[in-house]
Amino acid sequence: MLPQRRLECQARGIRQVTRSDRPGIKELRQLRCHTAASVALVSHIYDIMTLIRFQNLRCVALTLLRQDLFVRHSCLPALATAARLGTIVSLFLSVAMTAIVPAYPCCGSPQSRDVSGLSSGFVNLKGTLTGPRGFAGLSSSLSGFVDLSVRNADPAGSGASERVAATPIYTYRIVNTYPHARDAFTQGLVFTNGFLYEGTGNYGGSTLRKVDIKTGRTLQISRLTPEYFGEGITVYGDKIIQLTWQSHVGFVYDKTSFKLLRRFLYPTEGWGITHDRSRLIMSDGTSILHFLDPETFEEKGRIQVKDKDRLVSGLNELEYVRGEIFANVWPTNRIARISPQTGRVLGWIELGGLLDRDDLTRSVDVLNGIAYDSIQGRLFVTGKWWPKLFEIEVVPRSRR
Repeated sequence: MLPQRRLECQARGIRQVTRSDRPGIKELRQLRCHTAASVALVSHIYDIMTLIRFQNLRCVALTLLRQDLFVRHSCLPALATAARLGTIVSLFLSVAMTAIVPAYPCCGSPQSRDVSGLSSGFVNLKGTLTGPRGFAGLSSSLSGFVDLSVRNADPAGSGASERVAATPIYTYRIVNTYPHARDAFTQGLVFTNGFLYEGTGNYGGSTLRKVDIKTGRTLQISRLTPEYFGEGITVYGDKIIQLTWQSHVGFVYDKTSFKLLRRFLYPTEGWGITHDRSRLIMSDGTSILHFLDPETFEEKGRIQVKDKDRLVSGLNELEYVRGEIFANVWPTNRIARISPQTGRVLGWIELGGLLDRDDLTRSVDVLNGIAYDSIQGRLFVTGKWWPKLFEIEVVPRSRR
């Protein structure tokens, strides 16, 4: 990449650091494809590690087949090589962690789980694949996994691990499948009055949309100016509230006309937003959820999200569902069910495997987007650049 063009390519989109010397369209497309492929690689490595931990060899074979499909369709030769290298790395890590860690976290183990540590490992790995160091930094990117293994092997430093009650694990049953716009880098999703409202991201491509759920057709759209990276949205009364990623500014629109009514400021990054009818609830990519006054946008409180004694970072898109906060945890295929009173994780919803092989022939990014139909009790999920939106039923793992 040219020194004069400092682009920080992250899995959440392409962030332009300098406004001068803008890259060409061809370069932007290459970077977008590079990012999506890198995210897919990390997802495949995670799947393989999880399956090997539970000795599910048949599923491992299917996952490797899916990875082979990714290799064949990889936009860059280097990523094809990386995918094969990733398989070797994941096998090594799986064996090592099986031997070292009594309870492999975040994968349905009957013991305690750690989300933030595992997530940080994937973030570091993903940063290595897309960052300026390239594969020279691969070893340092594994530090999150190594640190996680040591902490879980002896969390108290005393040579003995205290057994705690398991956090419930749920899976899903697909009820309906609907089309979803391929160009939608989904950052926020809301269902109300029979329609989906969707906020999308990326610099120069961020939008607010009203969508026909059955056809996936965009009925109404408002585009953000190129300097803003759109993030989460929520519908509060007759208004729509939309966050931006790193601009520290949010927008309030008229729900019917999409007319911009006002702007508001906040000191953190903006990731996801929802409400409990009296307060706005906002995530900033950390383990913190902020409670805001819906009129003044002043912070009225906050909670720190934990699974047992482990912080859960990467909280992304949010939805308030029957007295709980549902949160996508970036960059995983999991949704955390969070108590709004204590911040405790009440359960995990594992959503791996929603997309089939045909859906992976084009660029897709991570799971992101939760919408709840409070009238009929329907739950919808999708992801960034996903071709489908799913209505799912949450079920205990054994019932899938």
